Amino acid sequence: MGTRDISVLGYERQMNPLLQLDEERFVHYLKGQHLSIPPHFRRVRDLNIAGPPPMPHAVCEVNPEEFDEFVKEGMTIIDTREPGAFASSHVPGSLNIWLDGTSFFPGWVLGDDESVALVTERPSDASVARTYLSQLGFDDVEAHLCGGMPDWRNRGKPIARLKTCSVDQLKKALDRAAVTVLDVRDEPEWREGHIKGATHFFFGHLKQRFEEIPQDKPLAIHCAWGGGASIAASILAGLGLVNVYVVLGAIRAWKSCRYPLERG
Repeated sequence: MGTRDISVLGYERQMNPLLQLDEERFVHYLKGQHLSIPPHFRRVRDLNIAGPPPMPHAVCEVNPEEFDEFVKEGMTIIDTREPGAFASSHVPGSLNIWLDGTSFFPGWVLGDDESVALVTERPSDASVARTYLSQLGFDDVEAHLCGGMPDWRNRGKPIARLKTCSVDQLKKALDRAAVTVLDVRDEPEWREGHIKGATHFFFGHLKQRFEEIPQDKPLAIHCAWGGGASIAASILAGLGLVNVYVVLGAIRAWKSCRYPLERG
């Protein structure tokens, strides 16, 4: 996959590095990949074979009082705002998947046929998120908080927050051995460079491996830039962990400060 929206065979034959390999080297390359397959792929395969069900009803635009009923029922709340906005205030128990991330990441964290309700930055974001979710096979989007978090706060509804830290604060805490770093990127990203002493848990496996996560120190969670870390932190907060920090800027900011990384 590349950044080009379209291509032609002649261009790919000349420019695609994989098409420059002979069969033996091509097979070796593919077998050496470490691909993470989201659990929802099994369901998507069945949908592709049998065909999708009819598109359900339109997303219901609701006010805070009505939205609160969905929260009390235990429905999964997906907040599509950026990590910084989510950290400052969000509906308690909600899951932070930034808008573009809803095109892929729900496949790791939502169960089959799970119903969701949406909190967005802009009203128009709801239709975008609904389209992305539907393309992943998640069609049951029940409601959208039409006034967003400002309306929710103004009605006096409960809010939760996530702690954050900068990479400079993280480096100082590491030097004092006062924090556990949780790297939630996938395996290839981890191997390309990670913070010394970090613990590696791919965010898509956090629920299954929750008992293995160190909890004797504050957890500083990072990914490549912050989006995956916020998903992970919201998952862990939902499982009851409170001493959790999202590292703003994550590895991108760590590299910008020229802090050291280990490879392998």
